[in-house]
Amino acid sequence: MVDLRQKVEEDRGLLKKIELIIPGFRGYRLREDLRIADRLLRETLVRELGIAANNYEEVRSGLVRKKELDTLEDAASLVIRINAMVEKIRHAEHGYTGISADHRIDIPELNKMYEWDLWLLGHIDNLNGISGHLRTSISTIKGEELAIEISSSLDALSEFEQVFEHRRAAFAGLEVREG
Repeated sequence: MVDLRQKVEEDRGLLKKIELIIPGFRGYRLREDLRIADRLLRETLVRELGIAANNYEEVRSGLVRKKELDTLEDAASLVIRINAMVEKIRHAEHGYTGISADHRIDIPELNKMYEWDLWLLGHIDNLNGISGHLRTSISTIKGEELAIEISSSLDALSEFEQVFEHRRAAFAGLEVREG
């Protein structure tokens, strides 16, 4: 994936380029561009996670058709939890502080936020790989193998949720409790 920070920088219009020259505005412009890049990345996260949710919804439907009731609850849980994560990401902290805020989120913190979100995208790619495989092979995959794949999906989603919680806590200045 292209680094959206660079893309936002390349897409600066004349007014934004002028803002980089004006004393006091340069830092604001740089921070605002990083916030824009992170927002675009989070939109990508939401879209990609939505693909996984749709895949797991199709898997759930396939389980109903196959009468695989043992794994149906876990598949439904995946869909519910992924949709909940979509909403959390959509409304995640994005580092906005305005021009003269009491507490300023500086460029290193905004870059760190972007890096966390980029790392989350890697986890989503993993979920999409598992969910896509399950979706395409649901009619041929057997019960025990199916249970293993669903369990693997739940583990991958739990890891994703943990990383997201660490991200949220880091930028809210909260302590993260383990376990």
